[in-house]
Amino acid sequence: MKLDISDSLLSFDHETLRRHIIDNTDLVSRFRSVVDLHLNDDAVVKLDEFKDFAADWIFNEAECVESFDKDIEMYGEQMSFSHNVLDYQGIYFYQSMDYDDVGYWLDYEVAFNYAREAASP
Repeated sequence: MKLDISDSLLSFDHETLRRHIIDNTDLVSRFRSVVDLHLNDDAVVKLDEFKDFAADWIFNEAECVESFDKDIEMYGEQMSFSHNVLDYQGIYFYQSMDYDDVGYWLDYEVAFNYAREAASP
C-alpha cells in the first residue's frame, strides 16, 4: 500500500513551511548575514534568493535522524541503498540515491513512515 503524503508534504512556497522557517529556525538570520538584507531591498528578488539559500542550507546542514536500508540485486550482486530521514531544526525530508526529493515535512512521524515504506521490498 502506497503512503499518501499529499496532505502533509510541503514546498518552500507553502505558508506553513515559511512560517516554521521564520519562527523556529536560524535561516533568516543566516541569510541576512550573507546578503546584508535591508528593509528597502527588493523583496521579490530576495525571496527567490532566500528560497535557494534555505534549500541549500537545509540540504547541506541537516542531520540524519533515521535510516533504512533496502537490499536489492543489481548486476548479479546484492547491494544496499539507504533511505534516510534528515532533520534541520524541525524540517524533515527524505533522501535516497534511487529516488528524487519529494519535499519537506514538519512531522517526524510522516517522514519516518515515508522512508520506511520506500525502503520496504
